[in-house]
Amino acid sequence: YRRPVADSIHYWSSRALLDAAKDTNDFIAIQERGLFGISQTAYLRYYEIAHALEIAEPYILFDGTLVYEWLVATREGVDLYLRLFHSGKACLGVIKSLRDNVVFSTFARAIRQGEIFVIETLQDHLENSNAPNRNPGEKGTRYTLPEFHERITPKILRGIFRPQKKAFGFEVHEDHLEDMLRIMCADCQLNHIGHEIPYLLNRVDEEVKSRFNPQILKDRIALEMVVESE
Repeated sequence: YRRPVADSIHYWSSRALLDAAKDTNDFIAIQERGLFGISQTAYLRYYEIAHALEIAEPYILFDGTLVYEWLVATREGVDLYLRLFHSGKACLGVIKSLRDNVVFSTFARAIRQGEIFVIETLQDHLENSNAPNRNPGEKGTRYTLPEFHERITPKILRGIFRPQKKAFGFEVHEDHLEDMLRIMCADCQLNHIGHEIPYLLNRVDEEVKSRFNPQILKDRIALEMVVESE
């Protein structure tokens, strides 16, 4: 990895919208009108995918799932993912924590060091989700635009791997499964106990933590609350 990380880091924040508001009431009004979108995380993930399309890299590692479920319920999100999957770039998402997924956690206790297991497709995951369907009485399925659900979700594979001590999850398009698993396993930082993810993801984590200290933002929020009164 010879390219300076600083040359490639992009930083997005909804703080710009807060700066544009004249006061707290304006800010709340903006939120109530839904101008922040469906969630703060969806906002971030949208620009992560956009960044992946912009950079001249054939192999992309994502911190977390490859497909963010909130985004595929929107036309803008689906269009972005379709561009990504038609771009020819090989992409894989590394899921650090399996605590919230009972199925993944159960299989994680069974696999041995060095093993990889594909559990389901994204379509399986969405159809077995406990989230309510938009049509009462139907099977509980997270709402996804039909075009994406029918064409793409059956091709997104979800599974787990245990490089050493801890098991992690992954999402990858079936066309890139073999190539991306090879890259992921070859690059795992095996001397980082409990965090044996690809070196590059650990490296980016370190860079972001060193440059963007959340305590600074917390202090500013606390000061503003004191000045304006809670």
